[in-house]
Amino acid sequence: GGAVRVTASTSDGRVAIDVEDRGGGVAADVRDRLFDPYVTAREGGSGLGLPIAARLAESMGGRVELVRTGEGGSVFRVGLSEA
Repeated sequence: GGAVRVTASTSDGRVAIDVEDRGGGVAADVRDRLFDPYVTAREGGSGLGLPIAARLAESMGGRVELVRTGEGGSVFRVGLSEA
């Protein structure tokens, strides 16, 4: 039910794709385990989305990271090398 904004930029041969939501942020007790399988803060969530995204990015020489979180949303960044 919230808004999601996706932006992309390039710098020094790297591509950054930021995915920002306007939700309540990521709970502190989950942040350190976000990329572990089956960890979810959403009711009905499988906890597999972020681990799969992170593994796909890593297989291409990149990474997924939580850049910012708090009231008003979170930003996840997918960083990849330009091909």
